[in-house]
Amino acid sequence: MGCYTLPAGDSIFFQVETENDNYVFGRTLFWDLDPGSYLGGTVAIADSLIGDFKKFTATFIYPTEELLDNNSFEGEISSIGVIRDGYFEDFTPEADESLFFLETNTLYVQDSIYEFNGNNMLAISGIRTTANYTNCDEVEDFFDQYRRQSILRYCVDAEGMEEPYFSFNYVHFINEYFYQDIANEAYGSMFRIVTDSTSSDIIYGDELGSIHEMEFSLPQNYAGIVEIEMVTLSGTQAPFENENLENLDVLLLDNIRLYDKARIDKLFADDEFILFPNPSNSWVQIENKDLNSVFDLEIHDMLGRLVLKYDNIQHKKLIDVSDYAPGMYYVTIWQEERKTFEHKLIKTD
Repeated sequence: MGCYTLPAGDSIFFQVETENDNYVFGRTLFWDLDPGSYLGGTVAIADSLIGDFKKFTATFIYPTEELLDNNSFEGEISSIGVIRDGYFEDFTPEADESLFFLETNTLYVQDSIYEFNGNNMLAISGIRTTANYTNCDEVEDFFDQYRRQSILRYCVDAEGMEEPYFSFNYVHFINEYFYQDIANEAYGSMFRIVTDSTSSDIIYGDELGSIHEMEFSLPQNYAGIVEIEMVTLSGTQAPFENENLENLDVLLLDNIRLYDKARIDKLFADDEFILFPNPSNSWVQIENKDLNSVFDLEIHDMLGRLVLKYDNIQHKKLIDVSDYAPGMYYVTIWQEERKTFEHKLIKTD
């Protein structure tokens, strides 16, 4: 039928078919809706009305035109799982996407798992040579007026945690050839943490290309959303083909963690490593107190025979010992070719 403008004053309708029931929603146009226009609106529907359906088909209806094949969209609603004490994500070999939601505007940013200094990290990069913003001097004003933030969202349950902390490593890169007027070039790559009740300062301007650590204290027994809101202003259409991330506004994230600081301090005491549970008949975990430490691990049996070896472990490793014969084993940690930890492991039936 071709393209044409829908005039202000007309109404448009959406028919939504679900497993529970079918619904029709309508909106009156308060402006002319031109072909290709980005203008839009939102209809919020109460959970009590919609129910708990997962799959749906939404059909756009404009009364004066016949129903076209491309007027319908089939979708499925997904939800993220809850993270609790001990959660750790290092994006190696790939991320557990059931436990977070990454919201991005693909017209302005691109995300990927990017290898940086031997570590897989979540990477968010701008992809446009120009950016649309109000050039505010104050960082809070600049951050708040920018409408194309990327958001990494978690659902957190910190019940029973005495001192809950949410932490991660991050790296900034800045597009040094961005030519628009900007109050501070460091505004090209920045973030803040937001919860249901509070937020962090906006983080920007750290040493470029270096790994930094962010720790954010949560309220005791906190249950709710934790979001990392990110701004990456500019870049190129294929940012991650650039091996050195040059001329890009990029934020890298790694080692995302939820933990009880009080519990960790008690577990480690004066030790740099812990091995638990011990004894075990299935799995054991070796964990380093230093989130960024890298180590090699060996397990030997009572006769000194090498049973298992891992190199270049960062922070912690989960080990399946279910097939080991019952008995005693020795777990040894090496760092920079120096033995730094040795502990007995008991394998039970």
